[in-house]
Amino acid sequence: MTSRHPLLVYTALRLVLFVVPFAVLMVFGLDLVWALLLAALGSSIASIFILSSYREALSDSISTRGERMRARAAERAQSEDEWDEANRAAQTPEPSGDDGRS
Repeated sequence: MTSRHPLLVYTALRLVLFVVPFAVLMVFGLDLVWALLLAALGSSIASIFILSSYREALSDSISTRGERMRARAAERAQSEDEWDEANRAAQTPEPSGDDGRS
């Protein structure tokens, strides 16, 4: 696999899989609408087989990023909870044995 960002690689390859058949169909004189439809259909089918490894790399990249984001959010929540508990403990007056009765 490549070291580039999987989203960019996958998107570029999908685009190439569409543009090349579209250009070939246009060169052969097919109507614009038919060329678009056939190129889209052909690129969709071809991408299922040709781009499967790139799609898996993209999926792994997205999953890894989501896990990192969840871990960072948990760390922030833990830090915030600790700060809040420390702040509340500092604001709570200590009981002084004097219950206020005379």
